[in-house]
Amino acid sequence: MYDDVEEMERVFFTEHLGVRVFETVWDDGEYSYEYYTGVMGIPIPSLDGTCYHERQDEEHVHEMIEEWVNG
Repeated sequence: MYDDVEEMERVFFTEHLGVRVFETVWDDGEYSYEYYTGVMGIPIPSLDGTCYHERQDEEHVHEMIEEWVNG
């Protein structure tokens, strides 16, 4: 995602409505989230790509997924 920042840790974060979310913590202290759906783990690009200065809570992530599902 970044050229000058290294990924420190990527872990499973939550699952909601069949969408799995992985959280990455970068060495600059930012957080990013990757969203996958389906058995094959198909990425959802429209939800990816946002970096945050603070860790997001599950409720916020679930709301984003619900908007995507209902959108």
